[in-house]
Amino acid sequence: MILHNIFKLNMLCFRLEQTIFSISCFVGYVFWSIKQKKFDKMTLRLYSLYMQIHEKIRHIRKDILNISLQELHARLVDIFGDKALSYYTLSRIESGHRNFLRIKTLYQLCTALGITLKDLREGTEDENSRIVDIVRRSERDEYIYNDKATSQVLSPSILGYLVTELRIAPGGKTKTEEDPLQDVTYTKLVIVNQGALTCHTGSETHTLKKGDTISFHSSIPHFFENISGGKVVFQVIQNPKSY
Repeated sequence: MILHNIFKLNMLCFRLEQTIFSISCFVGYVFWSIKQKKFDKMTLRLYSLYMQIHEKIRHIRKDILNISLQELHARLVDIFGDKALSYYTLSRIESGHRNFLRIKTLYQLCTALGITLKDLREGTEDENSRIVDIVRRSERDEYIYNDKATSQVLSPSILGYLVTELRIAPGGKTKTEEDPLQDVTYTKLVIVNQGALTCHTGSETHTLKKGDTISFHSSIPHFFENISGGKVVFQVIQNPKSY
C-alpha cells in the first residue's frame, strides 16, 4: 500500500512538472512573438484577456507595432485625409474615454492598426455583450463649469439623446445655456436626486426638491443654481443631443 501511494505521488509530480513546462513554453512563445514583432491571433488573444478596448488599442500600437501616437495619427491622415480622427480624439480614446468610441472611429483605428474589428474586440469587455452598452463610473466624461458645479455624461455616445448628472455645491450655479433654434426641437428633462435645485428658464424661476422633475424647450436660455445650504445632485436628459 505504501509503495502504491508513493508511485501515485511520483506520477502526480511528473504530471505537474509537465504542466509547468507546457505553460512556460507557451509564455515563452508569447514573449518571443512580441520581441520578433510576430503579430498573430494567439498572441493578441492572450494579451487581450481582461483588457478594456482602449487598453488593447494602446497595447497594439505601443507594444506590438512599436509606433507613437503621432505616427498612428499620420497613418490615419494618409488613409482618410481630412476625415481622419484628430490627434486629440486618439489621445482621449487611449485614455479610456468611451464616448469617443463610435463604429466609424473603430473602423479607422482597425484600418490603421492592420487588424479587423473582430480581432480588436476579441477578449475585451466589448466582446461579452452584443445587446448593451456600459459606461463605467471611472470612464465618464466630465465637464467642469466652475469650482462649484460639475457635469458627467452617463449615456453612451451611440444614443441620440444625452444624459448627464450635475452636482452643484451651495452657492454655485452653471453657466447660461441655449440650444440653437433649428428645425429640430431640443427639450430637456430635469430630475432632482438630492437637495433643492433652482431652475432659471427664460423669465421664470422654479424651485425643485428631491423627486421633482421639470421639462422645457432648451432653446430657451436657462441655467441651474443652488441657493440652499446643501449639495444638489440632479440628472438632465436632452433629446436630441445637440452635439
